[in-house]
Amino acid sequence: MEEKEELVTKITITKQAEEAVSQIVARVNEGFDAGRVTRQDVASWVLTRFNETCVEGDVQQIRSEFFNEIALLENILKKAKQSGSVPEELKLALMGQANISLGGAKKTKRGLTSKLTNGQHEESGDAT
Repeated sequence: MEEKEELVTKITITKQAEEAVSQIVARVNEGFDAGRVTRQDVASWVLTRFNETCVEGDVQQIRSEFFNEIALLENILKKAKQSGSVPEELKLALMGQANISLGGAKKTKRGLTSKLTNGQHEESGDAT
């Protein structure tokens, strides 16, 4: 019988993920007289199976859960420095954040009062 040569790579997982793997191992091994699985067996099986069935929605959900605003801003800044330009929608958002209007300085408008309406005095009745 030929021996399988298996390459092993170690990864670090969260405590919560380790507890989940341990629970799966316990469930699989309970009443399983024909063998035993290890945490490594289960983790490898789960990851390999997920890779085979992973769809775009799964990728988007992972990205959503690990979205980092700072990382995004750093990457946008890096690309802007390389290209010398900032995407227009980001430029508008940055200008809004800095309280800068698109057309430069805004003229302040006089408010309407009871004595002055659109530049005409009430007494004259000439509102054109």
